[in-house]
Amino acid sequence: LVEHQIFQGLYDYSETNSLVPALAKSHVISPDGRTFFITIDTTKTFSDGTPLTADLVWKSLTSTVARLGTKAQWAFGEVEGFNEFVAKGDPKKLTGLKVRDSQTLEIKLSAPFAQFLQVLTSPNFVIVNSQKLILTGTGAYKLTNFGKESITLQLRKDAPVNGRPTKITFIRSPDFDATLKLARAGQIDVFQAPL
Repeated sequence: LVEHQIFQGLYDYSETNSLVPALAKSHVISPDGRTFFITIDTTKTFSDGTPLTADLVWKSLTSTVARLGTKAQWAFGEVEGFNEFVAKGDPKKLTGLKVRDSQTLEIKLSAPFAQFLQVLTSPNFVIVNSQKLILTGTGAYKLTNFGKESITLQLRKDAPVNGRPTKITFIRSPDFDATLKLARAGQIDVFQAPL
C-alpha cells in the first residue's frame, strides 16, 4: 500500500485491467517476440527532482535482479545473461538488458515471453533511484517520515491533486484489536487485516 504511493513501474494496469504505460512512454516488440524496445517517459522525475532516464531504469532493474537473485527467475529468467548475472553478480553479464540512449531501454530475451510487459507491473520491479540513500520514487507521494510507529507521505508539489489527500500517515500496529478499535473510533480510515 505504501510502496504504490511512492513508486511506479514501467507499466501498470488501468481500472479496466488493461496494461498501460506508467514510466514507459511506449514500446516496440520485435517480430520474433524476443526484443523489447521501451521508450522511457523522460518528463517524469523522482521525488527529489532527479529526471528519469533509461540509465536510471537500467540501474534500478539490475539492482533489483541482483537483490532477488534466483527469486527473479520467474520474471527475468528469459532475459539474456540472467543466469550468468546471478552467478557472478556482474551487471555486465546481464547482456539482454541495455541502455540504447537516454530514453530507450532494450530488453532481449532468449525465447519469446508474451507476458513480459505484464511482469514489469510487479511491485518487485518498481523503479527506484538506487543512487540515493533515501527512498525516492516517481509516484505522487514522497516519503517524509519512516518511523517505528508510523510512516508519513506528502503529496509531491508537482503531482496533480485530483482529490488526493496532501498527507497520508500509515500507523504501524502489530495489535489487530487495537487497530480495529482505532478504526471504529474513526481515528483511521483504512487498515490491513491479517488473513
